[in-house]
Amino acid sequence: MNSSVPLNGSLALNECSGLNIANDQSVNGIFGGGNPIASNEGEPEIIVLVKFKEKVSLTHIQINGGMDKEKNPAKVKLYAGIGDLDFSDAEGLPATETFDLSENLGKQLSVRIPKFRNLSEISLYFQNEEADQIQINNIFAYLQNKFHNIINIYMIYGKI
Repeated sequence: MNSSVPLNGSLALNECSGLNIANDQSVNGIFGGGNPIASNEGEPEIIVLVKFKEKVSLTHIQINGGMDKEKNPAKVKLYAGIGDLDFSDAEGLPATETFDLSENLGKQLSVRIPKFRNLSEISLYFQNEEADQIQINNIFAYLQNKFHNIINIYMIYGKI
């Protein structure tokens, strides 16, 4: 069974950031702090830029949306090893992995582990072209430690 630990100790919080988050909210509060995130009204996309203190290996990810199902992200693109993604990059740069969340929201999704080994940073690009705004309740990242045990890590935690 996977054990659960806050990700705060693995993050370089002063280097984590987000793009298109409503009210210019700092992302520091959403990493285990219980603060949800939402995109700006009329712009249904968010980029979360995550930097780690040391290299990690991602094995799975789980994204949970907010209470308003119409504002849940429909898709997430993961960019391994890229910590400074912007929206123009996200349009032209192929993602390391893409997940359709319309059927997979709240489910544990396996990543192609070789592509997500020894990460010092990762960018997550959330979209829902059918919505006016998106909201994210929480994201769980499952990391593989040095001894090859899977550890359930709370990456972003909040309630909407």
